[in-house]
Amino acid sequence: MINAANVAEHSGIIAKEKPYLQSIIINKIFDIDKTHHSSECKNIIRGKVIQSFYEHFSFFKDKEKIINL
Repeated sequence: MINAANVAEHSGIIAKEKPYLQSIIINKIFDIDKTHHSSECKNIIRGKVIQSFYEHFSFFKDKEKIINL
């Protein structure tokens, strides 16, 4: 859970610095429900993604897809 949360926390920075990975990052967010983590852990990971995407939103190409997450 710690590794997943750390990646989620920095996903916005990664997407900002590596724009060619943005689609992959966004698509992986949709797969969070397929993981073995408890629902509480999944919610923590989602929260970290939301925070990271919020901080770096202006750098995303496909803003509409993020809004619809």
